[in-house]
Amino acid sequence: SSTWHQQRAIRITASNAKAFIKCSSGLSFYNIIHRVLWGHIITTSAMKYGHTHEGIAFQDYNNAQCQEVIQTGFWVNPKYPGFGCSPDGLIMKDGKLEGLLEIKCP
Repeated sequence: SSTWHQQRAIRITASNAKAFIKCSSGLSFYNIIHRVLWGHIITTSAMKYGHTHEGIAFQDYNNAQCQEVIQTGFWVNPKYPGFGCSPDGLIMKDGKLEGLLEIKCP
């Protein structure tokens, strides 16, 4: 959604943290900040496939694991609001958070 993209655009996220920590992409820190804040959204055929099939994969995982998995949105770190992440699901056990789910559809 546009709100999800807006929230990600102003934060260091789980997806782009490595570039900030290591500057491993060969870009200067200024260029990395510029790319995160004003960069274009890259969409590949594999990403489109993954997005299309994510709901099916979520349901399959939920059924196979016999655990409660709750879909979730973007999370902002309350202590460091410049950081955030968007797991695909919260894995619950006996009403308590047991883990996070990140779906990749090959």
